[in-house]
Amino acid sequence: MNIARGIQLWVDTGPNSHSGYHSGLVRLSMGNAAQNSSGTPAWVPVVGAIAVIAVACIGWWLTRTYRREDHQREDEHRHGDHRRDDQHRHQDRQREDLAANRRLLEDADLEMRRLSRLESAAGRGDLAHLQDLQVRVERVADRGPYALKQPFGVVSGCMDAYIATAVPDVAEAMEIYCKASTPDEVPLSWSLAVLLKRAAQQGRATSALADAVMAAEQAVEALRGG
Repeated sequence: MNIARGIQLWVDTGPNSHSGYHSGLVRLSMGNAAQNSSGTPAWVPVVGAIAVIAVACIGWWLTRTYRREDHQREDEHRHGDHRRDDQHRHQDRQREDLAANRRLLEDADLEMRRLSRLESAAGRGDLAHLQDLQVRVERVADRGPYALKQPFGVVSGCMDAYIATAVPDVAEAMEIYCKASTPDEVPLSWSLAVLLKRAAQQGRATSALADAVMAAEQAVEALRGG
């Protein structure tokens, strides 16, 4: 019996019915309204439905939380891989640059040894390759690692000093001396005393350049971890 059936029975008895029967009928109707046909309280299905909804909501929340955490871990892992890749590329570039700097110093050392073996003092034409090397060394001093700025700057300065000691080529000197009718007409920068002084300076410049190149090589090896 449900609530509607109980109320209907109360109405059928009318207001003139005995109070005992009336109150008993009401109690019977309300009692039956609290139960279904199987004797189970009516609130049980409601509580069960609420529990099912609550479990579903909790499951949905947990799934979303774990999925978000999984995405965060994937993003962190992916970003970590990118950072490691960037670090590896940066380290590779550093190793390549240092290897190139080492080869540059080797070229400078070989050129210096070649010039020191010339039968006469080095002329402007003999120093063409050294001038090219000097430009490259100066670039490393300006744009290379800070630890190489000073040693490569010293090498560049020593190369400049060596280049300044160049004596005129034989053909050029002969032209100047042939044009002069007397020794006094020979320019002072072309005088025999000045040329002999430059030739003597080349020996000292060679020694200074050798020391500078060796110090720069040690600085490069220190950065390479050697």
